[in-house]
Parts: sequence; C-alpha cells; structure tokens
Amino acid sequence: MVAGRKRKPTALRVMDGTMRSDRYGDPDAEPGVVVNGVPSCPSDMGEAGRKIWDAVLPLIVRHGYLADLDVSAFERFARLHDELANCEQAIDEDGAYHILDSGSIQQHPAINRKMKVLDMIRRYEIEFWLTPTARAGKQVAKSDKPKVATRQRQA
Repeated sequence: MVAGRKRKPTALRVMDGTMRSDRYGDPDAEPGVVVNGVPSCPSDMGEAGRKIWDAVLPLIVRHGYLADLDVSAFERFARLHDELANCEQAIDEDGAYHILDSGSIQQHPAINRKMKVLDMIRRYEIEFWLTPTARAGKQVAKSDKPKVATRQRQA
C-alpha cells in the first residue's frame, strides 16, 4: 500500500496549465476521454432537468470540462433540478407553513428537502466548474490594466 494523497488526474493538470510531460503520463491514455459532442438527454428527464441539460451541458462540453465518465454525474445534476422543481411546486400549492390545531406553526416538509437539494446542486456546480470560485485557478485572463496597489497602513 502506498501512502500519501491520491494522484491528480493528468487531464486536470492540462486544464490547470501545470502539466509537464516529463513528469506525468499521457492524458489520452488515462480513463475519462473528453466528450466531443453533446450527449443526448435521457427520455425520462423532467422539464427542469431538460432545460439544464440543453442550456448548461453544451457550455461544459465546449470548454472541455466533460469527460465520458462524467455524463452520468451530470445526469444526476439535471435530475436534482427536477426534484427542486417538484419541491417548489409542492410549496406553491400547499403553502410554506401550516397552522396546526394547537396554534403552532409547522414548516412544509418540502422546504427541508428543497434546502438539501440546493446543497447537492451546489456541490455538483463546483464539480462541473459552474461557479466563479471553482474556476478561480483554472482560467487566467490577461489584462492590460495596471494592478491596484494594496492599501497602505496609516500611522
């Protein structure tokens, strides 16, 4: 057994710009080939999932962030949007809170589920580099603007 942390995939090193051919293997020889075309949406996907599939997946493929092994994970991401839409529909129909006979207020169970689904969606967004913080080290934009000096401490 080898100690230490897991090796970073070569494809991620290429995207990060830290790939050195003298140290690391060939990214084409590793599992997870980058997808060339946009995979078709599953037929049993709901409306909200289809919207995400049609809007977001082409962007991910265009930037080269989707490997063939990632398609099933993206499908789960799209299905989470279906579940989020179902939770929101239940809350809209029944109301967010109910007043019980005792006079106490009870939260709709779909609100709790909605919060969990939103958390799972956020995690998938990070995995697919859909947030600015996830992309922070991945893209370097060149700028001709001068750097702003750091604030000086005043005595």
